[in-house]
Amino acid sequence: MTCRTLWPPLQEGEGCDCSVCVSAEGHNSGAATIQQAIDSIKDHGGTVCLGIGEFRIAAPLTISGTRSLRIRGQGWATLLTGAAPGSLFDLSASTGVALENLSALGSGGNSGTTAVIAAHNVVDLRIEHVNVLGVAVGDGTSVGIGLSGFALATAIRDSRRRRRTRHRHAGARAAEPAVERRAAHHRQHPAVRPARHQFDATTLHYGTTRLDHNLMLLCTDASVVATGGVLPGSSVSVADNVMYTMGDGVRAGIDGLALERNEITGLGARNRNGIVLQEGLDPVALDRVRIVANRLSLMRGNGIAIRHRVEDALIADNLIDATGQAGLLMEEGGAAAT
Repeated sequence: MTCRTLWPPLQEGEGCDCSVCVSAEGHNSGAATIQQAIDSIKDHGGTVCLGIGEFRIAAPLTISGTRSLRIRGQGWATLLTGAAPGSLFDLSASTGVALENLSALGSGGNSGTTAVIAAHNVVDLRIEHVNVLGVAVGDGTSVGIGLSGFALATAIRDSRRRRRTRHRHAGARAAEPAVERRAAHHRQHPAVRPARHQFDATTLHYGTTRLDHNLMLLCTDASVVATGGVLPGSSVSVADNVMYTMGDGVRAGIDGLALERNEITGLGARNRNGIVLQEGLDPVALDRVRIVANRLSLMRGNGIAIRHRVEDALIADNLIDATGQAGLLMEEGGAAAT
């Protein structure tokens, strides 16, 4: 559970980048687990470095009441897999937590919503270069990253959210990457619900929350759901993401929302709308909304659908191509300030 020994010895004032190193072999045997590493430095902070290999997660990794903690892996070569349905990470009441350069494969149950990475009441959360793969069967929904409670200065960058599929009958073969399943039109898996990024109606944002430079593939509901609330002067930015969706691209009902330079493409016969503005935590109206320079294409529904009153919004320089219905539609319930 200690970091590597360096030679020549470090001079005073220097230190190793890793406070604790955990190998897949040590974790899986129970001799030196990721949870033990987290608990050993949670009170004073530090970096947990994960080696190459598959880390089997029997129970959610709990990070609670923690300050200045970083968990860093080796990219795709560091794979955390859930041994049972449920979250892999459970973060709460923590400040300055970072997850970097690792891959997480989790699964949800037959009902309800399960986040592979669940965060509640967090400040300065950073999720960067993390590949999240979610599996859900039946009526359940698998959420890649789920925020609830309050979120102050949260950033999710350069991450990948891919779909994995699971057969429901006995003796099923291993799941295949979504990009290889595209030609099959998913007829063999009608009940699968892939993961998404969700900032739901119970999330209160303070400061700036950022979701940028991510790749999101084949979400059947929506790639991004942001229907929480923000404190005065705060904002939520969704920018420079690439989304291939089988449902909606972005579904949002939040003040201070900025959707900029995203590429949203519809796939399959049942995809719906590129961007939907709907009621969130504020039942009266949406305010300070920017929808600028997005590219929306091949949506079966509308490019942009407005379903709630909008007080102050800028919608400009968007490229909307080959939609099945309107480029921009004010639907029932939608209205603009006079």
